[in-house]
Formats: sequence, structure tokens, C-alpha cells
Amino acid sequence: MFLGVDEAGRGPVLGPLVIGGLVSSDQESLRELGVKDSKELSPDRREALYRELEGAYSHCIMSVPASTIDLCRSEMTLNELEVLCFSSVIISILTGRPFRHPSIPGDVEARLKGTGAGADRIIMDAADVNEERFGNRVSAEISRFAMTKGVVIISRHKADREHPVVGAASILAKVVRDRTLRDISKETGVDVGSGYPGDPITREFLADHYRRNACLPPFARASWDTCRKLTADIAQRTLFDY
Repeated sequence: MFLGVDEAGRGPVLGPLVIGGLVSSDQESLRELGVKDSKELSPDRREALYRELEGAYSHCIMSVPASTIDLCRSEMTLNELEVLCFSSVIISILTGRPFRHPSIPGDVEARLKGTGAGADRIIMDAADVNEERFGNRVSAEISRFAMTKGVVIISRHKADREHPVVGAASILAKVVRDRTLRDISKETGVDVGSGYPGDPITREFLADHYRRNACLPPFARASWDTCRKLTADIAQRTLFDY
């Protein structure tokens, strides 16, 4: 049995960080289904594959909101947070019970389908420049809460391209995050863009919201440099207006 894990939303200034984990008895069936790195698929194809994967495979999807990310950033690095999130998803799948690492503060939503799915091999898309270090850290956290004897744990960059089971996990994570951004746009009545700092639509939305409300929206990552620089710049311009 293979267990693949990947994330979506590490870099954006808006919305959640989403981690997906999926179990499959083989990878060839996923390859035949057309599973690959979510970034190589169109939005419509991702949605179609999501529906097939969500209905047929044991999996777990964890969504970490911006407020929790900000809380964690005051205590740990983003890499350390991802270690805790990846291990939480893996432990949830291995034990068949939704699990949130006790070191993650705030609200975290986790959806689990399947119970106690065994895994001989866990493959992760490394969220650290040092892939071996990331794998060792996740492995250490897993062993604190679940039995992993005999389980091979692999941490690799671009694992979502090389291993269909990781690609499947990336599809789950990407679709959930994209849906969340669409929901935010509907709720606000404004297109918030992709949520990435380099997106001019996202930056304009943040600036306009701050100018109108003198605060950032609750789904913005206030700890990001993008937010800090934007709010400081607007505050300075306002001061000069006087």
C-alpha cells in the first residue's frame, strides 16, 4: 500500500494551507486514471479527478486557515508547521481517526475518509530545501503517535511528478484550496484573485480592503511580508495626507 502526501497554498498571502494524503494499493491504476501533478492539469480536469479520487480512495484533507498560520509563525517556521501538518494527515490515515498535532494552535479542519488504512510506503513531496531533513522530522513526529515499524518513508522534491499517489494527494489539496478561494470571492462579492503575492488582483483587493476598513480581511496572512509592507505603505501615505 502506498500513502502519498502533498500540500497546496504554502506561498499565498490569502487563504488556507491545505495538505492532502491518499492511500492506494498500487500506483499504476492512478496513472491510468490520468493522475499527475495537479499543476499540470486544467482546473476542470482537476475537479473531475478530485471527484473520482474522493469517492474511491481512503484519504485525509487538512485545511489550516490564515489565522492559524499567523499564530504558528510567531512560534515556528513554515517548514516546521508543514512537518506537523504532514504528520497529522499521515497519522489520521494510519489510525483511522482525525488527528491534529498538539503543537498546532487555533482552528484546523480535517476531513478523513477510510479507517486505519495500512501503508508499506509513505511518499511525500518535501516541503524543505533539505528533503532528507524534512522526511526525518515527519518520521519522528509520526512515530510519537502511530506504529510505523517496517514502513518506508520517502521524502523527495517534485514527488508529485514522479509518483502518482503523491500527484493524487496534490489534486485533493489543490482543489480544496481553489474552492476555498472561490468561496471567499463569492462571500466578499469581489474577485480576490489567486491569493498569491504576485497577483495584481490579490494585491489590489488587499489594499482596497485595508483602505476601506483599516484592517486586513480575516483570511489574509497578516504575518506575510506582503501584508506588512502594504499596511505600512498605506499608513504612511495616510499620514502624509494630513
